[in-house]
Amino acid sequence: MRRVSITSEHKYEVQVGANWKNELAKIEKSHEKILIFAPKKLEKILQLSSKSRVVYLPDGEAQKDFKTLEKLLNVAGRQGIKRDSAIVAIGGGATTDVSGFVAATWLRGIDWYSFPTTIAGSVDAAIGGKTGINSEFGKNTIGSFHSPKKVIVDLSFIKSLSQRDISAGLAEVVKRSEEHTSELQSH
Repeated sequence: MRRVSITSEHKYEVQVGANWKNELAKIEKSHEKILIFAPKKLEKILQLSSKSRVVYLPDGEAQKDFKTLEKLLNVAGRQGIKRDSAIVAIGGGATTDVSGFVAATWLRGIDWYSFPTTIAGSVDAAIGGKTGINSEFGKNTIGSFHSPKKVIVDLSFIKSLSQRDISAGLAEVVKRSEEHTSELQSH
């Protein structure tokens, strides 16, 4: 397993090659309550039998809207999510965006963990804590910066991707690299 330390508004670790089930068990032991958000397409793959409450979301960008945000915030309220609770995102970039935004806004910010299942999701979750939803005015127009406590990349998810998804993810890596280079040059 490889560990990378990231510094944003706080320091956090990205673990590449970790076992997601083992890491989820550790998180469940360290927080009073856990809410897990994952896209519906992962329901059969995950087969979660944890003490955590699991909420399955629409697939892809469809989950990044006000309707889903309201649903997730209401679930957090009904489940009694408090400061010692956490949110876990298991999915691609859209899942990490909306889950991180719920974590950023619930009680003005609670812990969250990202288990990205795509390359693009890994890059999005690992760099800078960009969270948010879409609006009628565009993609990611509503959001905040709220970095996860930890990013856990289980390579079994990445190995299951189609060639198209791998190519799209690598394009995101190049885009992020170019953005980072431009930021460094402007300072």
